Amino acid sequence: MAGKREAKRDALKSALIAATRSLIAEGGLKGLRARDIAAKTGCALGSLYTIFDDIDTLILHVNFQTLQAIEAEMDTALAGVADDRAFEALGLAYLRFVAANRNLWAALFEHHMPEGATVPVWLDEEVAALMAKIDAPLARLMPEASPEEVTDRARTFFGAVHGVIAISVENRFVGVPMETLEREIVALTGILTHGQAQGPRMVS
Repeated sequence: MAGKREAKRDALKSALIAATRSLIAEGGLKGLRARDIAAKTGCALGSLYTIFDDIDTLILHVNFQTLQAIEAEMDTALAGVADDRAFEALGLAYLRFVAANRNLWAALFEHHMPEGATVPVWLDEEVAALMAKIDAPLARLMPEASPEEVTDRARTFFGAVHGVIAISVENRFVGVPMETLEREIVALTGILTHGQAQGPRMVS
């Protein structure tokens, strides 16, 4: 009997996450309401709160799935790619994911936990797993660097590519036109790779 209750609970949890993901994909975070999630799932509003403490926790589960999807895209992009082309492959994979999943991607950066709340360990671990896709080829280009230095450089590389994509897809005044953005990501990642291979100037 307990097993059936647990299975029913797990099924409702999955359905609520799927409904929330669908609503975010359709309309973004703005205006996302618990009653709409419950209605889309076909359950009572109170049932939602028997599974999740609040809507923020539900959004975190959606963001976790989005990070997993980005990681999967990166894995596919890196298959059989040499280190000197890895950042190009990763940059283009990230761009294509953003273009195809703009609202889900935006939710990663738009959602903020309530004051005093902490991000769960399982989400931090998924972020680390995604960043490890950049760390691995970068570490081979930085054989004398410490793991901490590689991690810092990986975050810098990601920030550079993410920044160009973000201001462009959000149509900011200094953004690159969408029709040339892929070309510019190739150029940017090439510059980063070449610069790293040459050995960047160290700042004391």
